[in-house]
Amino acid sequence: MSEIFDAKISEIPVKTLITFWENIARSQKELATPLLSKLRRKRSCSSSNQRAEKKLRVIPPRLDTIVYTVRHGERLDHVDVEWSKTAKRPFDAPLSERGRRQAREAGEKLVRDGANISSIYTSPFYRTVETAFIIQSVLEKDRRKHVPIFLETGIAESIRIESVVSWEEKEKKQFPGIDLLSHADLKSKFSQISMSHVPVAQTIFPESEEQLFQRVCKVVEKLPTAGKEILLVSHQLPVEYIVYELCAGIAKDKYVSYCCISKARRQEGQRHFTLEYQHDDGFLSEPERGR
Repeated sequence: MSEIFDAKISEIPVKTLITFWENIARSQKELATPLLSKLRRKRSCSSSNQRAEKKLRVIPPRLDTIVYTVRHGERLDHVDVEWSKTAKRPFDAPLSERGRRQAREAGEKLVRDGANISSIYTSPFYRTVETAFIIQSVLEKDRRKHVPIFLETGIAESIRIESVVSWEEKEKKQFPGIDLLSHADLKSKFSQISMSHVPVAQTIFPESEEQLFQRVCKVVEKLPTAGKEILLVSHQLPVEYIVYELCAGIAKDKYVSYCCISKARRQEGQRHFTLEYQHDDGFLSEPERGR
């Protein structure tokens, strides 16, 4: 009879079986007592497991959205005035040696801050792509995971109309336009670039301040940032406008120096970003002097 009950015991609620065998135990103590003990042990084990499950219940981490911005490092044509005279693309300067060091130190700063950046969006100008590549190399070496680089024309350099007029008056000739490497050519030089991203906005050269503002707003609004940590690598004016758009009413009027970093955070469930630090370059061994 004990074997029969062993086979069926799992099919009946434990509490019901205990009540049943307690009634039997009064008249048939020898038969019921072993099975009653087994059921009580099973109920005790089940209660312990339930308590353990409650203790082990893990609260999921809060999925905050974090946006970092970095201006590119020092550009070569700002330290070598002769470079642009013979350059094939005179308005698309690479980084200087100091600029490369600044980009590496920016990556190291992000690592020290515990940044868990999932993707990097960069302007298609050579100096910003180069800055993004150096930062990405530092992040990947530390985190040992791939961090894709995407080209986003909506955060490209701003060539203002008044700047073009001034250039033409100074040089006594017509502005030749901005000649950049194609995205495919940039990909051939920087293999970490992913071509899967479709730019959110376009940049025209030259442009008005209002056009700059509109494209930056569109990038901030449309980029897939929710619950992620991303890095935007851009230029002086676009970086300033991005930070102002993310943290309206909080951001201060502060110079955007080479490779300075800003960090904006939006807590899960909140609508607005808070600014943790703005245009910080205190970590650089050779910071740019504000103009």
